[in-house]
Amino acid sequence: MADVSRVRLNFAHYDFCVFRISWRNPALRLNSTMPHSTTPDMLVPVEDVEAVERHRTQAAYPATRTGTKRTMENARADCGGRRSAMPVRFLAALALGLLVAGCNQEAPQASATAPVARADGTVENPASVSGLNYASYGVGRFSITDSQGRSGGGPNIAPVSKTGEPGGGGSEMCCVYVPEKWRDGMTVSVRWERDLHPYDANDRSGDQWLEAVAKVPPYGPKQYNFVVQFLEDDRIRVRVDDGSSLDKPVSNDPYVVQGVLDAKANAQTHAWHERDEAAKAYDQQLQEKAARVSKQRVEK
Repeated sequence: MADVSRVRLNFAHYDFCVFRISWRNPALRLNSTMPHSTTPDMLVPVEDVEAVERHRTQAAYPATRTGTKRTMENARADCGGRRSAMPVRFLAALALGLLVAGCNQEAPQASATAPVARADGTVENPASVSGLNYASYGVGRFSITDSQGRSGGGPNIAPVSKTGEPGGGGSEMCCVYVPEKWRDGMTVSVRWERDLHPYDANDRSGDQWLEAVAKVPPYGPKQYNFVVQFLEDDRIRVRVDDGSSLDKPVSNDPYVVQGVLDAKANAQTHAWHERDEAAKAYDQQLQEKAARVSKQRVEK
């Protein structure tokens, strides 16, 4: 069964909800794109299962929420939505036909395809976000933020293949803006989730957030999308796809930068994991109690 992830993107003051099919094969895993939560995380006692479930569905992202069967049933959209009883297969089929579904009906809907003219005369074109992964670990999710504070989210990406083919490249998500003309000193902030166990839904011990500020190399007059190339040893290189070759960067490429651990995001992710473990433990207690009650009834 495919993993259906609901992702929230904050971009240019407009909120969008999108469905995507994950290359992973977890029981159920809900991913968000942005690594920072706007509110402090909360830990609840294992006895308060209602609080666990309520917080799981209402808390702000980042949400790496793995686990119980109840997770999907309580997976309300971050931007407002009722519980869905639709089967996962239906959602997976729907996801294939949806690129972007607006999830805040009160907010005005901006065109993601129209160029933007800034006050200084710079013209910027919208570009989708994609990634190529040359590393042996998976990329759970990543985001790009430009100098104007606008962010675009990227899809999760499988590790490099045994033959050296990079993971990713075929999936894109919306959006960032790219100036029509390159200028020296252009930078973007990149955050990504390193996943050491991408094919094991139950082992999240290898999940860690990293961040880096990368310079944007020169590009031509045509801009197709914005690409992040993930390399071994937590290094990355960003580039604007202008139709030229997207080869693996050489080791001494001046635009390759080293990522560092994002302490705040990792602390939040750890709190999510602890809460999920507490929820699992409580579920196990309920199951054991139900089994004892059932056994007692049979014996009577």
